[in-house]
Amino acid sequence: MRKLKFYIATLLIITSSYVHSFEILSKKETERTFNKTLIEWKIDATILSASGMGEVVQSNEISVTMIAFLTSSILKVTPAYSKENLIRPWKISVAVEQNKELSKLTKQLGEDGMRQLVYKWHREMLPEYTVMTEFDLIGETLQINFNIFEYGKNQIIDNVGKETQGCWQGCIKK
Repeated sequence: MRKLKFYIATLLIITSSYVHSFEILSKKETERTFNKTLIEWKIDATILSASGMGEVVQSNEISVTMIAFLTSSILKVTPAYSKENLIRPWKISVAVEQNKELSKLTKQLGEDGMRQLVYKWHREMLPEYTVMTEFDLIGETLQINFNIFEYGKNQIIDNVGKETQGCWQGCIKK
């Protein structure tokens, strides 16, 4: 039960940090996720699912996504493990699917405003992490996709992040 409370608190911190004040995931929560083994992640997923406060999607034996349904959005978190390393993920993917009302507010920022958020999030997570972000504007609901990498582990990703300031494939997908 203690782990469940911790995980729910973590989801709320992540979501409130981003959705309500337009802040990126905290470094502390990102570090915790990078420090979870696949087994620990699966245990947390089982606890979340059993609590009824979220769902879990497992696409294969090493890909487990936790989904939390929040007031103004759906939060999806997937650490990416390799078959060679089940101790530490090489990437964390986070998607925030906003409801229609919040999507309208975010879209009002315009493309320049959204890009400025991407640049800000990228800077906030340095020097520990490289964050690549994309806004998916297709349809009525907006989804923001974050791919988080530990800085220094993949020079190509770090260089692309530096060159684009975290703007993944143009940042804005229409």
